[in-house]
Amino acid sequence: LLREVLARNPFEASSQWFDIAERLNLATKKGFTARGARERTALLVSLFKKDDKINLRKSGTEEQYLRKERILQEVVELQRDFEGRQSHSSGQGRPSSSPASTAKASGAQNHALPELMHRNSGDSLAADTEASAESLFLQAHEMQDATADTDVGPPVETAADTGANTSCMEPRVPRPRSISSSSSDTAEEQRLTIPNPAFRPPDVEISTLGSRKRMLSRGMEYVEEKRKAEMQLRRDQLHLEQRRLRLEEDRLELERERFQLKRARFEHESALATRRLELEAEERNRQGELMKLLVDRVLNT
Repeated sequence: LLREVLARNPFEASSQWFDIAERLNLATKKGFTARGARERTALLVSLFKKDDKINLRKSGTEEQYLRKERILQEVVELQRDFEGRQSHSSGQGRPSSSPASTAKASGAQNHALPELMHRNSGDSLAADTEASAESLFLQAHEMQDATADTDVGPPVETAADTGANTSCMEPRVPRPRSISSSSSDTAEEQRLTIPNPAFRPPDVEISTLGSRKRMLSRGMEYVEEKRKAEMQLRRDQLHLEQRRLRLEEDRLELERERFQLKRARFEHESALATRRLELEAEERNRQGELMKLLVDRVLNT
């Protein structure tokens, strides 16, 4: 935006704001308006004059900020040069551009066009972080303008509106009108009467809506896949927990069977020991009776 302002010098003719908006739309495929470009430029110039470095360098590197500050300095000088020549040109019509400012604007225009056309590619947009930050800020600003314009209908710039805007920026000075100047003014009025075709390109709006729908669809697919993965993980965890519980039940069953076997063995051994003691007692009693019978026989004989 600042390079185009420096190249077009819209302070000389307010109709240049339409050309700036068209070139921005051509380079960035966005819906910029002349009013939005003019207000954004005025905001940047005001911040630069107030030396508000905090808002000027919200994003970007130090090198990008220095480049932006240098371009803003040139824009402020261009505006100051126009205002100075305007104050000294009473009674002589609109002053012509000085050779220095004309050469500067021509050089800046030749330098800005390749850069803007180069930014149209995806690789350059990814590499130029400063242009991306400014484009995002301008896009948000233009979306607010577009919302306000949608409520009241599409804006159509006419020659009367252009004249009103020009009168706000610079005083009218009477000047002699020639045949060539009348024809050029008529052509200029006819060109300004035509609505700005780059205000909201349909193909850009459709492509933007399509990209948003694709991003929304991809986001929904990602959420659905994540939900399915989480459900599958929970099912696997539940299956493992059930298997662990079954193994624990089997282990407890084996422990119970082993305990029962030990108890049965102990009871069997206890019964055998008791039976053995009983047999030993019976054997001792029988031997005692036999010994008694032998003693009785010996005594009788």
